[in-house]
Amino acid sequence: MKPAFPFIAALMAVSACTNATDAPASPPDGDILHYVRSNTDGSMAESVSVYRASDTEVAVFKRVQPCTPAALVTGAFDPQTGSASVLVGGRLSEDGTQVPFLWLTHDAATHTLKTSKDGPGGTPLETVQLPGSAPWRLFDFDFADFNAMARPPVTGETRHYDLALFWTAVEPGQQQIRSLGEMTATWQEVTTAGGEPVARYALAGAGLDGGILDLDPEDGTVVEVRAPAPNHRGYTDYLLRRTGRDQGAEAWASLLAAHWSDCAEMPSD
Repeated sequence: MKPAFPFIAALMAVSACTNATDAPASPPDGDILHYVRSNTDGSMAESVSVYRASDTEVAVFKRVQPCTPAALVTGAFDPQTGSASVLVGGRLSEDGTQVPFLWLTHDAATHTLKTSKDGPGGTPLETVQLPGSAPWRLFDFDFADFNAMARPPVTGETRHYDLALFWTAVEPGQQQIRSLGEMTATWQEVTTAGGEPVARYALAGAGLDGGILDLDPEDGTVVEVRAPAPNHRGYTDYLLRRTGRDQGAEAWASLLAAHWSDCAEMPSD
């Protein structure tokens, strides 16, 4: 079968192997997970869809409404480290492909992140040191990396992550890519969210104290997240809520194509 994102195969060459940490229990088999991200009061809602193309590839499609600029971010993951090797920021073109403009690369040997505008091996724009040795996650990736590396919940466990954030609202001279510190997710209980059972974890550290992470009790994918801090400019806090689920490459291609269909009648800027 033709790879869903052929350029990711080349990006995987930059990944390095370390001890297994948060590797998924099994390949995701083309899962598509649909979410709405907003403030906790529901304002500033944006649709977020995550395509788990394989156990090493994920894509995230973010949009506010059809026929307007939309983000298409892709990632290559190393199951041995439980982290992304490369994340590629881009926009969705009208032919349904990604137009990349920024690469965020993880150096597993030094546990550092660097950004570049000319590929994963390009000249670094910014570099940041992550604090520990835990798997790293990018807050503004909207927990797609948690889905990429999903594994079933375990009663009583605490999961450890090094959290980073790419924040565009900065003063001159300030870095956009930054480390937020160490974050933990600690098992609380099995409860319900949105009418479905979830395994609830309490978030602490990295500015997310008091937040909650609700996972699917069977496969560990994200159902809902609430946090006191925002991950994008203009927001006041954070809510991510799952709204649906689809399957497979054909459904994903149709979703991307639908964003630009029937746009002729849309008013021009």
